[in-house]
Amino acid sequence: MNYPEAMNKRLCLAFFPLYGCTSTMDPCGEVTLNDQVGTIAQVSWETDKASDSWIEFGRDLELATPVMEEATFHEHTVLGLPAGERIPYRIWSERGARSQTCDAEIESGPWPDFVSPYEVTAYVPDEVSSRYVLIANAGEEESAPVVLDRRGNLVWYAEKDSERVQTQLEFRVDGSGLILLEQDRSRIDPEMSQLRIIDWELGVNEVIPVWGGHHKFFQHEDGTIAYLSVDIRQWTHPDTGQELEVVGDTIIELSPDGEERVAFTVWDAFSIEDSDSLDTAYYGGMVDWTHANSIFYSAERNTYLVSLGKLDTVVEVDRDTAEVIDIINGDTYTFLSGTTPFNYQHDAKWTDSGTLLMTTTMGGTFGVEYAIDRDAKTIEQVWSHGQDQNILAVVLGEVDELPNCNRFVSYGMGGLVQEVNPDGQVVWELQARQAVDRIASVRFFDDFYSN
Repeated sequence: MNYPEAMNKRLCLAFFPLYGCTSTMDPCGEVTLNDQVGTIAQVSWETDKASDSWIEFGRDLELATPVMEEATFHEHTVLGLPAGERIPYRIWSERGARSQTCDAEIESGPWPDFVSPYEVTAYVPDEVSSRYVLIANAGEEESAPVVLDRRGNLVWYAEKDSERVQTQLEFRVDGSGLILLEQDRSRIDPEMSQLRIIDWELGVNEVIPVWGGHHKFFQHEDGTIAYLSVDIRQWTHPDTGQELEVVGDTIIELSPDGEERVAFTVWDAFSIEDSDSLDTAYYGGMVDWTHANSIFYSAERNTYLVSLGKLDTVVEVDRDTAEVIDIINGDTYTFLSGTTPFNYQHDAKWTDSGTLLMTTTMGGTFGVEYAIDRDAKTIEQVWSHGQDQNILAVVLGEVDELPNCNRFVSYGMGGLVQEVNPDGQVVWELQARQAVDRIASVRFFDDFYSN
């Protein structure tokens, strides 16, 4: 990769020539910034004898690159530098019990114009679940995918595709990079939907066409990807005789060798004649019927759970047979007293304890958890967060459990992400531009080098 030169402020405070650096390179290393991501730097140096090496970096030298073993030419990629700052680093070369170090600074690139502004408005360091947050932004303006640290510093970004919106960004299950779902910004052309595989340095950029793919996908352990796709069919209105194009939804499974399989279609489980809405605004003249907006797979149940926003319905289907296991809504279940019914829900998923977690827009957008009693056909609300914040975000939204027992709620077009502890305290809050930024997916992680 071509790396342009970056400013390297040499301090070289502690360099001990135990077995020497060559005189042709700076003892603190030659530093260059990535030509696409100004928060990534490459540092290289030489030693006369083979040695192990690594770099410590960060405000308190709290981060480190992986160790390179037994080399005379040392080259390390420093990931996750805060944009627009001078960051201390220390190179280490070690041979047996003897080591040498050299201290210097890297000046990272500025915050790019195509990256949205973000502000951290609450932060309790000892309570949060991770160091970094990976965000896909489906906004209409500056909406590049980014990584922020918990202070709100921009530490990674990728320039967006101006013709598409990014609706989900995930780590690949095999650990080989990132996978991004992109769809037509106007939502009219299903040919533009694609999965894009990238890495941190943007040296990899593989595109996989996924016709009609939209909103969300799920990665299976064997590399199979299940994604939501439009299923467009002709329909004659029984009262008016009008011929309409109706957009339903389907689950497509894409195997690692490129084979596709229809795992489910709403046309086999629901009837458009029962629909209360024939909205044609979203899909440019076609009827937006079911509006699937999330897919979740339960390995224990071997089922897919799909949120159908326009039907206020969550449907569970068997992965192998496409049989409908359950239809969960206000017609098939009774919401118990004190329970808020869900409406235009997003991100429906089963928890480890068997409850149903989602966001809803009933009287405002918030995260909610329900106990589902299939025998009694009842739904009981057992947890919620955000109901008193008066945020209405009908576009996108997520909620999930985190490893430290916290949960996060993303308010989609509300531009707000909150991490909340089991006591209901907001321990971290990120604010983007409401109605301009659309937070499509949020993932938490600790280490660039293990993802």
